Amino acid sequence: MRDKLTWVWHDSQELLEPWNLQQELRHDKYRTANTLFFCLESTGWQAATGKLCVRYARVCSAKVDIATLMIYPTASANYLPIFASEWLIVGSCCQRVILDIEPATVELSRLLRLNRTFVRLGERWHQHLPTALPLSEWFQKYAQLWAIHSSCEMQKLALVRQAFREYLKSYINYVNKFLSRCVAGTDAPEVMEYKLHHARNFPGYSFLCRVMGEEWTNEYLYKQHFGVVHEPISLRGAC
Repeated sequence: MRDKLTWVWHDSQELLEPWNLQQELRHDKYRTANTLFFCLESTGWQAATGKLCVRYARVCSAKVDIATLMIYPTASANYLPIFASEWLIVGSCCQRVILDIEPATVELSRLLRLNRTFVRLGERWHQHLPTALPLSEWFQKYAQLWAIHSSCEMQKLALVRQAFREYLKSYINYVNKFLSRCVAGTDAPEVMEYKLHHARNFPGYSFLCRVMGEEWTNEYLYKQHFGVVHEPISLRGAC
């Protein structure tokens, strides 16, 4: 199996640790899957006492390594944006590098808070990871000026990791300014729509259906990886 993106997990755990991650309740069959074609690891957390939801997934095969990390606000999408990241390595090339910080609500966009914080970040990193691919239809709806939508050779993977850490740190610093104003709770309607949009446009849907079956795939996409925030394991008294 390919193993080029393990750092995504480790860096995420390190940088998000101050938010006290609490693992979401999830059945084992949607947490890991080992097939003849790939191995899947997937999990989620509540963070910042339920004000945020973090979702991670990794798929590895002999030729492919894919990782995603998403961070969503729950009930306070009018204050907090979404963090989106994805990497796709095929053969000797990282064919997709996506990093973005996106508003889920019109109100947050109009306040222009995000622009003041992230425009310079994007300008700096676009010099190293310029947009080299047409934006996917599912990405066009939410992509911001500072979004990275690029590709690179494997020699640049250390630079990609640096960009990820910088975008995630910038996101964390921004969110921390507003957490005290935010409340925990179920996902805001705009966040639910964002997740549903990504589940409907998931590019690997047909492949997952062929390997895992339609029932597993729909449950995984619509209720697990892109599902509403789940209660943490600790509330069930689990160890």
